[in-house]
Amino acid sequence: MCAGPFTDVVTTSLKLRNPSDRRVCFKVKTTAPRRYCVRPNSGVIDPGASVSISGETRCS
Repeated sequence: MCAGPFTDVVTTSLKLRNPSDRRVCFKVKTTAPRRYCVRPNSGVIDPGASVSISGETRCS
């Protein structure tokens, strides 16, 4: 994912959707917390709703 330049922060968005009729929880975990940052990193999605989360990769 980090091909260079290694001073940039790469940000991406992800949309999580809950098509079910019940609330669902999510949690994003990493083994390299200094390199990856996700906000929000956990939450609850109501039935039929969606949540946008943002992720950053620090390539330094």
